[in-house]
Amino acid sequence: MSPIGNATLGLLFLGLAFAATFLMYHLWGYPFDEKRKRSEAPPRLIRIHRLVGYAFVAIYVIMMWQMVPRLWTYQVELPARTVAHLLLGMTIGVILIVKIVIVRFFKHMESKLVPGLGTGLLICTVLLMGLALPAGIRETLLLRNARAGGAFSAERIERVRDLLPLAGLEDARLLTSLASEEGLISGRGVLRTKCTQCHDLRTILARPRTPDEWRQTVRRMAERSQVLDVIREDEQWMVTAYLIAVTPTLQATVRLQREQRRQTTAAMEAVRRAGARGMQVPYDETAAMATFESRCSQCHALDSVERNPPTGGEAALALVERMVMNGLVATEEDLAQIVRYLTETYPGAGEPETTGDSSEPVGEAQSAIPTDPTQLFEFLSEGSYRSWAHEAMRHPSLGPHPAAVQVFVNQALAASIASGIDVHPQGSSAVKELFDEDGELGGWAVSSKTRPSSEEGNGWFWYEVLGVEPGLAPIAAGEGVELCTGCHAAGNDFVLIDFVPGS
Repeated sequence: MSPIGNATLGLLFLGLAFAATFLMYHLWGYPFDEKRKRSEAPPRLIRIHRLVGYAFVAIYVIMMWQMVPRLWTYQVELPARTVAHLLLGMTIGVILIVKIVIVRFFKHMESKLVPGLGTGLLICTVLLMGLALPAGIRETLLLRNARAGGAFSAERIERVRDLLPLAGLEDARLLTSLASEEGLISGRGVLRTKCTQCHDLRTILARPRTPDEWRQTVRRMAERSQVLDVIREDEQWMVTAYLIAVTPTLQATVRLQREQRRQTTAAMEAVRRAGARGMQVPYDETAAMATFESRCSQCHALDSVERNPPTGGEAALALVERMVMNGLVATEEDLAQIVRYLTETYPGAGEPETTGDSSEPVGEAQSAIPTDPTQLFEFLSEGSYRSWAHEAMRHPSLGPHPAAVQVFVNQALAASIASGIDVHPQGSSAVKELFDEDGELGGWAVSSKTRPSSEEGNGWFWYEVLGVEPGLAPIAAGEGVELCTGCHAAGNDFVLIDFVPGS
């Protein structure tokens, strides 16, 4: 059913719930013959109440007919809103069954339980529609905007007509059908319902692709769908056509991201130049403090620096670099003043803790993940990463990995995730343990940031091996591996972990 149809059905469902409940309140105001188990309310009102109830049940069945089959096809963990939606829908079904059984077969309980059950139905319906209707209305508005000049515009339809043959479509009649508003709407529907069986849409729409690449991507998704909700050949072409239509939007997003990365890189170079000039610039403590307070209060409270002050000039420079990576905009002169101010205000406020006789700060060794596949396999086999911050327990994989996984993150990445920053520091590393159907460790997936900038995933080292025996060839090993970046591009700086280490 279309988004407009679903929204209309939801509003009607909500209206019937209110009508049935308030009619029930009115009818129970009439005398009730306990011996005959019959109300003295006007028969016409009773019939109207009964018809409203039938309509309510019919709409409920239609909505559940759409919802329940889709649950069998999901391989990803359902979001909280969907879980709440599902629980409320099931609760309404249970209450309806109980209420109908009492009214039909246990009339001696009717006067005591039915009013409460009816009120419970109204409450659950209001909560259910409160969750569902905003999303449905939003979807309707997005569809209207797409028709007004977005993915379904005449320009995009012409694009599909020109480019879809490059993906291998030779059927002229099918091309005419797909290169139309109705065809693109159908493709969007298939994408939203069938292509989210194994992952969410962010994975698919992470970056633009050529028509042939879209076709190959959709074909791979279809192959995985064979044991679930099968994506038919015609539906594959529908999705491919829609993805070709939205590619210009994805390209614009990528260009914006590229420009933001360029600006961040330029700002980082300015920070380094400012750090080199820091102790040589003319310095006025009052003016420098004002610059620090005006710039550094844009994202966080100033007392956060007091609670965790830099430990000298190098630490002050590193702190300003992190602020720039998180979006701080300032001139090179202002950055030099901030670095100088932090250095003067917190001179040697303490040194990083060390372990044993090593001069490396605590956690430094955690960042030193080998990028040589043989050395990395030895590192993983030793299991020293298990001392890192990690997820509380194994859980079903939300992506293409085997049955269950558990993620460990080093100190650099743990601190970055906990702080909520948008760009993780160089040296951030994560190890994902991959378990087989029997719960045995069956391999590892590793990501480690090797450069200050992610550079569309090329600034990360990726590794995955399916097995724990020495000598196995990894299925991924290197920087910018597309097999890995294709999914991880949807995360925060290529990190999909959504737990806060230590929480």
